[in-house]
Amino acid sequence: MKQTEWPTKALWTMTAMAMAGWVVVLVLVLGAARGSKLQEVVRAERFELVDPKTGVRARLMLAPDGAPRFIMNDEDGNMRAGLMLGDGGRPLLTLFDHSHNSRASLSLGEDGTPLLRLKDADSQKMIHASLGASKDGCPWLAVVDEDGDIMWGVP
Repeated sequence: MKQTEWPTKALWTMTAMAMAGWVVVLVLVLGAARGSKLQEVVRAERFELVDPKTGVRARLMLAPDGAPRFIMNDEDGNMRAGLMLGDGGRPLLTLFDHSHNSRASLSLGEDGTPLLRLKDADSQKMIHASLGASKDGCPWLAVVDEDGDIMWGVP
């Protein structure tokens, strides 16, 4: 594996492992709630994972546009991470800071290019750094303005 490939592959691997873990937890919790027999299919419009002391910690739901969303909250009920499908069904993992600002996201571009976006906490604009890899595996780094224009980039 190339040194430049590990951040993207590691983040996708961590995301997949986290999602698999949550699915197992949901199945076990729902199965226990219904008795000793696990249900073959469980259907609902929304699932909530609730901590009796702090409230809702995670939600699995459909957004108003019909796209699936998995949201994780901190102990204070603030959204800290979200996994969803965006435009065109592209996956998007977003991490939020304590002030509810989107600080990091991992997604796929329209052409399938993996994108890692990092934003400054104080930025009022959508200027961000993006790290990605082209279809042929060539890594790139760019600073992009709020209109999507590249202000600086390598290569």
